[in-house]
Amino acid sequence: MALRNFHPRLAGLALAGFALATPSCILASAAGLAVVTTQEFVDHATTIIMEHPTQRVWESTVDVFHDQTSGRVTLDEANRTVQINSRGTEFTAMVETLDVKRCKLIVGARRYAVYQRELAEKLAVRIKHRIELVTE
Repeated sequence: MALRNFHPRLAGLALAGFALATPSCILASAAGLAVVTTQEFVDHATTIIMEHPTQRVWESTVDVFHDQTSGRVTLDEANRTVQINSRGTEFTAMVETLDVKRCKLIVGARRYAVYQRELAEKLAVRIKHRIELVTE
């Protein structure tokens, strides 16, 4: 009975309220969808300091993620977070600004709830190569 009046955006608000109440979470939402990254994600992810402007790294990251899947790509432009599911693996990437010409690329991968650092490293290398092609 109560489900009949349920609105899909309420689920996003409920998730936002829960995630904001959890101090180890960063909530990134876009168009009612959410990408939640935790400290555990960051601990198991591959991190690369890039000697390129944040926007260039972000655009290359999104391009590589689109190349990896024909399915849904969840983007949060404001927080520069992207997520896909490809061949049973969930990939997530974040781009954080360090200064005008440097940023941090964080890429994580999980398959069956187990972090896969090797897969994250492979995807991070693809992103790095894409950026090098763009800047040549």
